[in-house]
Amino acid sequence: MLFYDNKGTFSADVAEPESDRYEVPSILWNTPLEGTSREGAATSMLVTVEVAGEYALAPPRQIELVASYKPINSRRERVVRDIESINIRESGKYIAGFWLKDVGCSRLQLSARILGQRNQSKTRRIVRFGCGE
Repeated sequence: MLFYDNKGTFSADVAEPESDRYEVPSILWNTPLEGTSREGAATSMLVTVEVAGEYALAPPRQIELVASYKPINSRRERVVRDIESINIRESGKYIAGFWLKDVGCSRLQLSARILGQRNQSKTRRIVRFGCGE
């Protein structure tokens, strides 16, 4: 979700499964600038990852998020690797939140996985940011 820093609100989910598409949705074009195609300007975002499992049987686990992108006004790619300890809640799920800064002009690749278990599931998403005139 984009964080609109001129309003203090969040967008809807902007991540999608990886594919060969290259077009940038209007909500993700020039996000550092205010525009008519979205609610405001954004240079940071909140990434949430939902984990589901058995509450009674689940020992503490860790979730790893890897984000790859070029920060605004930079030519070098940044790879953010963040790990958070999790405990599955009574509801059978846990939602981890990760904050990313300086996003908004280059494609953002996300992958998340649970560490510390035999069957490691991994999910990948992409956010098709773009900037230009």
